[in-house]
Amino acid sequence: MLGCGKESGGYSEYRCVYCGGDVLRIGFSCKSCFCLSCSKLYVDEFVAQVSWMLHPGVFYRHIVLTIPEQLRQVFYDARDNGDLLSAMMKSGHECLEDVVSTVLRRKL
Repeated sequence: MLGCGKESGGYSEYRCVYCGGDVLRIGFSCKSCFCLSCSKLYVDEFVAQVSWMLHPGVFYRHIVLTIPEQLRQVFYDARDNGDLLSAMMKSGHECLEDVVSTVLRRKL
């Protein structure tokens, strides 16, 4: 992951077919789901599949809800209890609906 896209991890080399002098080297990617540049492809494909299955023609946005540092230990300790995480997701959903409704000036 740290060497993703770097020539030290291997690369493909392309040369100009006319003069042979211009060389373009493109480093191999790591294809890891933990790599920010590589995982974007997986996320984009997943979103495309989900949006096609749910409502064709509707644009979906991927949103990441984060937990403040002061509450991370609480959520970590209760990671096996789905009620706390479920409550956080519901409140996050309500917050997003409220923000979007305010911006659009209409109820969603």
